[in-house]
Amino acid sequence: MANEHRRNSAGASDAWVKSGDNGENLSVFDSPTYVFGRLAGIIRRSFMPAYVALFALNTPEWRVLAAVAERSSLSFNEICSAITMDRAQVSRTLGTLLTKGYVAQLTSARTGRRGRGHNLTQTKLILTQKGHDVYRRVLPIAQQHQMILLSVLDENERAVVHAALMKMIAAAERFEALQSADPETGSDARGIGVRKSAASGRSAPKAARRGSAADADFANPIDP
Repeated sequence: MANEHRRNSAGASDAWVKSGDNGENLSVFDSPTYVFGRLAGIIRRSFMPAYVALFALNTPEWRVLAAVAERSSLSFNEICSAITMDRAQVSRTLGTLLTKGYVAQLTSARTGRRGRGHNLTQTKLILTQKGHDVYRRVLPIAQQHQMILLSVLDENERAVVHAALMKMIAAAERFEALQSADPETGSDARGIGVRKSAASGRSAPKAARRGSAADADFANPIDP
């Protein structure tokens, strides 16, 4: 049993090394998107609710609160970009945080649309004293939960994994930008867009809208 476990572990650890130039050797369960999605799902279900619920917050509220706290002040668009959350969900979450008195609008600039509740697209958001208080209470618990993941890595592994993840995030952002500019951009790993297939004549599927609900599952550098 132990030998079988070691063989399976070795095979899994080689999966990304022997992926092939076009990912032809990757199984679905070894693909980065599956691995990250699985990890993100566990974090979403078990990690964040374990500490944010203690303070009558939900996960989106904590993510927005933490983002604003980390950067002192953020605009609506900056929040959407920083935590890759759907704009409608960010708007709803900010409305709740405003009602709870955890955030405030730094400026009173408004767009021309009136009568639609809070308008945050041209304002900077800051934490109120009440928001700072709850942030300072949640943060140490959130940091302790991060160590559940980091504690299984030694210092060298932490440095390597962090650097690798930053590279992968940068690659994903470049691909997203290319698809936004040209929906027919393909997924050539060498950075050369794969255009319409000569065989099928069909183009690559359009990219999901930036900041989709699926994106919200993934943590980012300022997500405790």
